[in-house]
Amino acid sequence: MTADEAANPPARAPKARLVSIDQIDRRTKAAQLALEVKESIIADLGGLDQLSTLERLACEHAALASAVVADTYARWLKGEQIALAELATVQNAFRR
Repeated sequence: MTADEAANPPARAPKARLVSIDQIDRRTKAAQLALEVKESIIADLGGLDQLSTLERLACEHAALASAVVADTYARWLKGEQIALAELATVQNAFRR
């Protein structure tokens, strides 16, 4: 190690901060849709207290996938260019 390297260590990448669905800006339509779908799925399954951790996570992931699929289809209907492979991937994930 040279004296320059010792005096000026390389910059570290910023820490990754995990964000949960509960931390998102609830003013956006996408967030509102995802949260509404999540709450509806949970209600359909008998309420939060009836679900295991894995079931709660599945509800959240289904709600997020639903919002992404709805957004992608809306953009396609507006005439925007959509990567069909990405749409198919998201749609398949949502169906599973």
